[in-house]
Amino acid sequence: SLKFFLKFFLRFLKFFLRFLKFFLRFLKFFLKFFFRFLKFFLRFLKFFLKFFLRFLKFFLKFFLRLLKFFFRFLKFFFRFLKFFLRFLKFFLKFFFRFLKFFLRFLKFFLRFLKFFLRLLKFFLRLLKFFFRFLKFLFSSEFFNIKVFFNSPSS
Repeated sequence: SLKFFLKFFLRFLKFFLRFLKFFLRFLKFFLKFFFRFLKFFLRFLKFFLKFFLRFLKFFLKFFLRLLKFFFRFLKFFFRFLKFFLRFLKFFLKFFFRFLKFFLRFLKFFLRFLKFFLRLLKFFLRLLKFFFRFLKFLFSSEFFNIKVFFNSPSS
């Protein structure tokens, strides 16, 4: 029984030592792997955080510049709109006043032209009459009548 016990104990010891050797190798491998993974993970985390923070910083700067530009554009747009509406008001006022003046002037000018043409027509008729009268005076019938009235027989 002692022999059996010693044999069993030696086998158990052998098994235990092998198991211990395996466990220590496994522990060594696992710890090596774990610390390498931890190192990699920490480096990755550092890189990712650095990248993310830079990206966030860039994005915020970009977004703020975009907002700034947008509000400046709005400010400019509304100023331009205000200017354009004032200019349009002035231009339309000026244009309609000018149109009113031009139409009145046109009306006056047409009336004046009508009057001038009537006057011209009148003077041309007068001239025509005058030339006919001269023609009549210097015609033979007038001299005959004159001669008839101035003749000694009357």
